[in-house]
Amino acid sequence: MALDSLELRLQTLEDLIIGTRRKHIQPSEIRKPIFDHLFTAHAALASAEKRPIIARMLARTTELQKYMDPHFMEDESLSAKAKVEIILAEKEKIENAAVALERIRAISEVLNHPAFRELSTLRKRLNELNNVFLTQQEKSTAAIAEGRVLLDSYYSVLFNLSKLFIQCNQRLTTESQQD
Repeated sequence: MALDSLELRLQTLEDLIIGTRRKHIQPSEIRKPIFDHLFTAHAALASAEKRPIIARMLARTTELQKYMDPHFMEDESLSAKAKVEIILAEKEKIENAAVALERIRAISEVLNHPAFRELSTLRKRLNELNNVFLTQQEKSTAAIAEGRVLLDSYYSVLFNLSKLFIQCNQRLTTESQQD
């Protein structure tokens, strides 16, 4: 039981690390000690470092780490004047956000009403109504299609009856003219 649990946890960890597409590991590789695998990985990394493009990229890792730091822009790289210009450039956007926040604050009493606290039930009801609407829409589409078929058959029957009446009328007129 514990072995199955451990195997399941290991499988989950492998899925997270390797992904869903599996690498087929040869049985001979499983028997290798971990140090052999580490040595192979180190040798592959050392050979990759000899390539000029990779060497330049590895040399820039500290620079990349500096740019990836979330506090990178918070240092004194921008002068106070530049910061003021940025704020003035975004003035309209900031004012619009302030107006929107003021409106939200003004209607906060309405939004905090107890009726809005049960939104999950309203969402369920809305989903039910949406499903009913979709089924009724499908039924109405089917009824419209059936109605069109019936109208087409009605028009063809009327057309054939009209032709028949015209032919009968022509026969009667020719017979009456011959008599």
